[in-house]
Amino acid sequence: MPIVLACLHFPPSKKVRIESTPSALQPKYVDSYGYIPHDGYDRREVAYYTGRHNAAPLNIAPPVLLCVPEFGLVYDALLADPQFMVAAGPRVFQAAHELCEHMARVYWREEDRQQAFVQWYNKYMATPGILIPSKSSASASNTWENDGAVTVEVGGHQYSPLVFEVKNEMGAAGDPMFQTLGYYQHLYLNGERWDREPVLRASGAPALLLELVGPNLCISGVYTLEGNVVTKEPLTPWIPLLPLGGRMEAHVVQLARVLAAVQSAVRLLECRLRMMATGQEAPVAGPPAALAPWDLAAQLLASSTPNRALQLLQAALREATLTGSAQAAAAAMPAAAAAGQGGPASWPRSRERPWTRLPYPLATSQDFTQVAALPGLTSKPVFTAAYSGASGERVLVKFSPRTYPEQVHAAWADAHLAPQLLQARRLPGGWWLVVQELLGQEWRTFEELAHEERVAAFPTLQSVVRAAHSVQLRAAGSGGGDAAGVAAHGDLRPPNVMLCKGAASGAWEVRLVDLDWAGEVGRTVYPPHMSSHINWHPNAGPGQLLQQEHDLHLLEAMRPA
Repeated sequence: MPIVLACLHFPPSKKVRIESTPSALQPKYVDSYGYIPHDGYDRREVAYYTGRHNAAPLNIAPPVLLCVPEFGLVYDALLADPQFMVAAGPRVFQAAHELCEHMARVYWREEDRQQAFVQWYNKYMATPGILIPSKSSASASNTWENDGAVTVEVGGHQYSPLVFEVKNEMGAAGDPMFQTLGYYQHLYLNGERWDREPVLRASGAPALLLELVGPNLCISGVYTLEGNVVTKEPLTPWIPLLPLGGRMEAHVVQLARVLAAVQSAVRLLECRLRMMATGQEAPVAGPPAALAPWDLAAQLLASSTPNRALQLLQAALREATLTGSAQAAAAAMPAAAAAGQGGPASWPRSRERPWTRLPYPLATSQDFTQVAALPGLTSKPVFTAAYSGASGERVLVKFSPRTYPEQVHAAWADAHLAPQLLQARRLPGGWWLVVQELLGQEWRTFEELAHEERVAAFPTLQSVVRAAHSVQLRAAGSGGGDAAGVAAHGDLRPPNVMLCKGAASGAWEVRLVDLDWAGEVGRTVYPPHMSSHINWHPNAGPGQLLQQEHDLHLLEAMRPA
């Protein structure tokens, strides 16, 4: 039975007037016209959120890794996977070797390097119905010709899950990053299609951007916030395309993983767009067994028939860990198109809904409904929602960019020292989805208490911290037997301590929250970025080991005068 989600009416979108052709875009130009964030910038004039000059707040330009899971597949390709060589087979390594052989050459003309890449891509990466056009065959709908794009026609509209820009060598004229963004904008008529195409609004038109500069390749993810305002972030560093397989084996393995991920991501994006436009799953003979991401990548590269590729894509789209519930968003789109409304992935921004685009597990999953940004914390990816896993009760949903300490959270929750943990799941690309108990309105942070309340509650807080430090963690895979050690919070500050005074007893209850940095003492390290405005323990710093004495140092700083 098809799933129908409530669709939101979408107001006319924001568009930024850009006085340039894509080929003329370069950092000095976009900076002088204020198209990128800078000190004191006017957000109404920003067209490109790329990290230059400043990274935008998460609620203004959510990370690309939270737009669609396909971006995370490419990002994860850089991580070592010892099973990849076994799963991939020879074709992906042949593709990597041949790409390096072609790109390491010196070409006198940019068009020759472009043509060599296009021929290689169509040989190893393209699928039936997806071709990369050369400049001479650019779409008539575009005023300017790009260096190439994978084009998918869905429901009478064209979408591009991959766009690339070529420069013959380093230092060649123009900036490939901003030029590629300019061409991406013009593929969608510089925002004109946004107001009339529900699929575009619901999906954000996610695409991979390939920047090829001489024998160097960088892959980024891009999506449209609204109108012609785009967000782009790198998914890989610059990868040298040099034939170094006989000298640096790890280099060619890494490149092969990235190529496999790119092809998988492009096919998944194509299938996602088709589902969103039609509300139907891809036609397959039967559901194959679920595939791990690298098995999927390897088999997609090896598959030579469209039907087999569709079967693999169907399996991937059914994998909650890879895509969330894409079918839910897909089923809602035909009704949305008929009504002229936006899809569930798009939120009209307002004071109550400050996020321009919800993270995809909230936007496309039927498990979460009635999503709202957490009041007072709207600049961070923290939400409340009704959750099917808790019988429809409202829960707190947060997203963390580092491995979440679910073992610590669960142990402290069992001891009634932290909210109950309902789910902690790694998403492709390294972000974690965390679902936990939502504390009621009677709970306040330590900094929200009046001075006399802090004085009264501080002894209880001390006792709770001592109790948390004494909880024995369980070794992974021990079946609840062997103890692994004890934990520290790492970020024990007033906003991360919740308190509630019992109405009848008058006793204080305490819950430790925001456990993203928590971990086992002597094994877990602090994140690479820590605020310089906080009085940390002298031995606490980026990359340093967590210690309980660091918590006690922060706890003492909270003692009321």
